[in-house]
Amino acid sequence: MESAPEAIIEEPKLAGLLDWWRQEREGRVLPPVASVDPTRIPVSSLPHVAVMDPPNSENRILVRLTGSQLDLEIGINVTGRYLDEFISGETLDYLNGLFETVVEERVPVYSAGKIMLPNKHLMLTRRLMLPFGSETVERVVVGQTFLWVDDKDAGTYALVLNGRGVVDHREYRLPADQAKNTA
Repeated sequence: MESAPEAIIEEPKLAGLLDWWRQEREGRVLPPVASVDPTRIPVSSLPHVAVMDPPNSENRILVRLTGSQLDLEIGINVTGRYLDEFISGETLDYLNGLFETVVEERVPVYSAGKIMLPNKHLMLTRRLMLPFGSETVERVVVGQTFLWVDDKDAGTYALVLNGRGVVDHREYRLPADQAKNTA
C-alpha cells in the first residue's frame, strides 16, 4: 500500500472527515474515542459514516452505528451487525486487510474501487477509514460514498483519482500530520 498525495481525496465529504480527524488528534498519534460523537463529526459527512470496532479475537468487525445515507445505499441497516454477516468473499477479505492496516499501523487509509453490496447492485465507492483510541485503536470511523453503475457494464467502469483510473481497488495510507486538506 502506497502513501497518497494529499489531493487524492476529491470527495468533499471525505476530505472534511479527514480534516476533522486531524483536528481531533491535537498532536497525539490518535484522536480519543470521545471524539467519535455525532455532535463533533462534520454534518455533511455524518450520513456517510459508520462507526466500527476493530477486529475482535475472532477477527470479526462490529458495526456500531451507520449513517442514514449508508443505510440507503447499502439497502439494509447494518447497525449492530458484524461485517461478515452482510459482506463475504473477496470483498470481506479486502476490507479485513484495510482494517488490519488501520489498526496495526494506526493510520488513516483511503481506498476506491468497485463493490457489490448486499442490495446486489454494483457501485463505485470511495472509502476513508480513520482510527481512534489511546494506545491502541478502539474505534474506526469509516466514511464512504457511492456511485451507482449499470451491472451489465461492470467491467468498463472506473473511478478517476488524481487523473489516474482505478478499475478494481486501490488503497493508500494517508499522512497524519499534514496541513488542512485542500481537496
